Amino acid sequence: MKILSATEDFERVSLAAFARVLEKLAYLAGLQDKDGRYQHWGMAKSYGQEAASKTIAEAHGRAFAEYLRAPLHKLAEEVVTLAHQEGIPGEAYVQRLEQNARVKGPPEVKKGAPAKHSAAVILALKKIARAGRSAGRQSAWQPRPPAPELRRPVDTCSL
Repeated sequence: MKILSATEDFERVSLAAFARVLEKLAYLAGLQDKDGRYQHWGMAKSYGQEAASKTIAEAHGRAFAEYLRAPLHKLAEEVVTLAHQEGIPGEAYVQRLEQNARVKGPPEVKKGAPAKHSAAVILALKKIARAGRSAGRQSAWQPRPPAPELRRPVDTCSL
């Protein structure tokens, strides 16, 4: 039986349940107490509170960086999907993200460029959702259809 590190355990068991970056951020932000410390009963029991908190903070940092690097259309698609799952308009979902600080990063990035970038992303998502509502659609960006499969031309000379 292979024993997992705290990081492997957290990523394979807890974070693997979330396919989307906005879901991961909401989950990780929800593990923070009012002082910014991370609380996870299972991780603390298995690895100790300090190791668990450190592991979750590192995972939060990686997820926040993934969010900041994500193309805006991908995040807008996530908003459409997640809002639909919850039965609310995309604009309300983005508003809730902002109000509940669900896209906040780890405590060390609450100020400066990453925080400003995050605020700009939220503002853009709000405008996209509002444009979609104005146009009478769920979102201004609907999920894209799958890309057509690329096929190589058949070499008729060698047949």
